[in-house]
Amino acid sequence: MEKERVMKRILPAIALLAVVLTATSASAQFREDAVLLTFDAGTVIATSELTGNDVTGNGAGFTLEKVLSGGKFNIGFSLFWTWADEFAEIRTGTEDKITFTSVPFLFTGRFNFLNSRFAANIGLGIGLHSSSRKLFEGSSDEYTSTTTGMAFSLPVEAAYFLDPDLYVQFIYTPSWMDTSPLRDELAHTFALGIGFQWGADQVTSAK
Repeated sequence: MEKERVMKRILPAIALLAVVLTATSASAQFREDAVLLTFDAGTVIATSELTGNDVTGNGAGFTLEKVLSGGKFNIGFSLFWTWADEFAEIRTGTEDKITFTSVPFLFTGRFNFLNSRFAANIGLGIGLHSSSRKLFEGSSDEYTSTTTGMAFSLPVEAAYFLDPDLYVQFIYTPSWMDTSPLRDELAHTFALGIGFQWGADQVTSAK
């Protein structure tokens, strides 16, 4: 009898929890006409054009986007700053520090092929970058070269909504930066981010 009374109390609670979770999941997605602001930070992997060595650094930036077409597309822009160091014998008998920095500014478009509590998309970024390479830092021979050029990226993103207006994401981005001091002008970025969504109606936008 006691077990039956406990079950009678538990079952309605489980049913209520299921309804709440289902409702939350339905409204947790990219919403048409909403604005997205995402902050990302992560690791950058590239190859030095000067030495041929693999270099690993860090990156951080943000993306601001608008959601369109029933949540199928996002458009906006991103700004991401990357930096990395390597040590190599450029001058005989001396191990020198070489510092790379790059700041690509890109206009972005993404196609959301999955849009629910779990969301995923693939995108295209086109814009400009400013990159520099600093040699012999801290010495009388210190030298910095800076280049600017076109930049392209193909970001792939997976996101999870913690609630309808807050999400976390993982994003992998290969980027090509013309005239940059990197081998093949290519860098790979792996980043984690936190994003905020506002605007549009949570209920009517849920599909």
